[in-house]
Order: sequence, then structure tokens, then C-alpha cells
Amino acid sequence: MAKEYCKVLLSKGNRPRIFSRDLTSANVASFRAMFPELEVETLAEISSDVTDWLVCTNIESHEDVCSRLEGNIYCEKPYAHSPTYDTARDIYLLMNRRYYYWVPFMKGVMETEKIVKIIATIPERSVDALITQSIHVIDLLWYLAGPFGPATRIGSSSPSFFLSNDSGVPLVINMNYGSHENFSIRFYADDGRVHEAKPLEMFSIAEGMEVREADDEIPVRSYRPIIRPLEYEHTPYKPGLGELIDDLIQGGPGRLPSLSEHRRIHVWMQENMT
Repeated sequence: MAKEYCKVLLSKGNRPRIFSRDLTSANVASFRAMFPELEVETLAEISSDVTDWLVCTNIESHEDVCSRLEGNIYCEKPYAHSPTYDTARDIYLLMNRRYYYWVPFMKGVMETEKIVKIIATIPERSVDALITQSIHVIDLLWYLAGPFGPATRIGSSSPSFFLSNDSGVPLVINMNYGSHENFSIRFYADDGRVHEAKPLEMFSIAEGMEVREADDEIPVRSYRPIIRPLEYEHTPYKPGLGELIDDLIQGGPGRLPSLSEHRRIHVWMQENMT
């Protein structure tokens, strides 16, 4: 992710300073090959004149690295694995999916229109990736629908979770481990429209049904949804990163969850999904 952030920062005229705990690592060698114009300094040489940090080290090191830093700290997810870390620290988590182009649109729909049900499908490769990877989707649902209440679990190997949230909208999370499908979130409106992110980087709205009468090719009547994609401008960067960096350059975390909020999401997943 350090490479991805550097691509965006450099494109916006910002030249970041780069620090690493091990200047001899393969990751540093790969980084230097991609960005020969950027010097990589050792983490021991941290100076107090650095006021904004993007922490992209491995998960197990987050607590240790962040404890050495001062200023504004933005750390990759999830923040460590320990349930005892100090959530009072002024740290924000780099959840780039909150910055997907369709999220502000859907946030507005949630606030002004009646959504009667949300169904998320998470075909993660295994349960081992639940906290490290699936937390992205759970965080996105939390951001859009509000904090969750306790979940009712149905099934074992590929369970579904039924829960409520602060918005009062019923939410279903289907964990289809190892299945060959895309991650998706569907928002069902009371007027029949279906807002869908599938995969999460793309968004469309089903606004009606087209009826196709039986013919020689298809001998039965069929129905096909009338779908309108939500327009957006493609960028050469990882989705959401440009908008995220814009927020940080302008001086604030914007949509990013605080360490305290992230911890609540992490704990909810541990108590309800593992």
C-alpha cells in the first residue's frame, strides 16, 4: 500500500518522506526500484518535523510503529490484533473503501429515502481472512448504516448473520467462504429499486423490469432488470485513494474511522463472527 499512496501523492505534487524499519528488506528494494527519486530513511531517524504519517507496515507492527510517532497518524487496517491497545490515541485507519465514488451517493439515499433491507455477500477465501480483509466490508456497512447490534448466526461453514443497526434497517451478511462470486452489497428501497455495488468498486441501480415474451430462442417468458450504472470518472489509482489523499491534504481525516470506532468494529466482528 505504501507504493499505492506514493503514486497518488506524487501525482498531486506532494513528495513524501519514506521510512522503513529494515532498509535491507525485499520490500524496500522493490519500493526503491519503483520510486528511485525517493530516498528511504531508517525509522530510527524519525524527526519531529514530520507532522503527518501514513503507516503501511505489517499488521503485527502497528502498535510498535505508531507508538514511536507524533503528529497526525493514519494507519493501515486492521490496527494490530491485541484487544488491549489504547484506543484513546489520535490515530485514524486508512479504510479506502469509505471513499469509493458511490458511497456519498448511497449515504445520501440512506438519509433521505427509505431502505428496507441490506444484503451483503462476502465470499472471502477463508475464515482466516475475516478480520484482516473482510473488515473492509464490515466497516463500509457500519459507515453507511450505523453501528450494529448483536447478530444472530445461522449456519456453520458458510454462515449468515442477521442483525439490526442504528438506522433500524435489517441487515444480512452472507459469508460464502471460497465461493466463486464477487463481493457485493445490495440496498433494497421501499419503491422497488435495488442499489447494488457488485463488485464493490462498481455501482448500479435497478429501476424496473423488462419483460421478454417467449420466442424460438427462449421458449418461456423472461424478466430482466432495467439497470442504470452510476456514472463516475475513472482514475489510474486504487479506487478511493485519490479522494482519501485529498481529504488528508486538506487537513482532516474526513470519512476515516478513529481508532476508537475501528476498535468497536473489530470487537463486534470478534464477538459475533468468529
